[in-house]
Amino acid sequence: MKHALASAAWRCGLTRRPARDGRAVVLAYHRVTAQRDRRPGMSVHPDTFEQQVGFLASTYRVLPAAQVAEAVSTGRPLPQGAACITFDDGWRDNYTEAWPILQRAGLTAEIYVVTGHVGTDRLLWTYAIPNGLDPHRAGALKRLPSKERAVALGNTAAATKAGERVFLSWDEMAEMLAGGVSFGAHTHTHPILTNEPPDVVDAELAACRRALMHGLGVEPLGFAYPNGDHNQAVRAAVRTAGFRYAWAASGGRCGPTSDPYAIYRLVVHEGAVRAANGRPSLAVFALMLSPLARLLPSL
Repeated sequence: MKHALASAAWRCGLTRRPARDGRAVVLAYHRVTAQRDRRPGMSVHPDTFEQQVGFLASTYRVLPAAQVAEAVSTGRPLPQGAACITFDDGWRDNYTEAWPILQRAGLTAEIYVVTGHVGTDRLLWTYAIPNGLDPHRAGALKRLPSKERAVALGNTAAATKAGERVFLSWDEMAEMLAGGVSFGAHTHTHPILTNEPPDVVDAELAACRRALMHGLGVEPLGFAYPNGDHNQAVRAAVRTAGFRYAWAASGGRCGPTSDPYAIYRLVVHEGAVRAANGRPSLAVFALMLSPLARLLPSL
């Protein structure tokens, strides 16, 4: 059904123009790489990203994240066709692959950084969960507090070594910052905050914020929840830590009625935009951005 709706809506032009509803579509990417990432749902191919960015540049009004968040916080309608591009984690390919594409299109983005991994070859702890593990078992591991999870996973050093630097360095981030890219916080070690006690939540937020202020010399305004998970206590901690807005991982379009500490985003990866033939489809991507996507809850 998704592919049929995407194709029909594209042919009719319904998804080739933005909705006029005073709301925005905020895209959440992770990696842009031609290499196959061993964790599903983490990457798009550079060619796919360039096609998507071209569509956004020609069809939508791509705004800085802070501008979208300010409109949400104040309850003001957003400009027609508003969109925003974000990245989570701070992968090095955001610099080597994504940024040149954004520059050619005249667009910018906001990157949410796991500061404990800056400049390293250490993959996130999620990469220590074996591929093919029973989904219930994998889900149970993700729900454990970080200390208990570390015990359950055992020695993860080998499983989380990439063999080369995979995260942005401070120098790369400074260069991107000077070129118009903004940066926000994504914790220091990427724990799922809803699983952690309050003292760990506060420490993660403080360490990440402090590192970004020291490394880039600017105050991070935005925060992105690891795994998109949040609750009332976590949202309150983020606000208390000094962040002005925060992004969830899913939920659709955002607007004046959105919670500024749980702003909706659409997670984009190669598998989410495939057509029936298995190839990436601009028609499917355009459907994701459209209010028509509400007809397909599983999209």
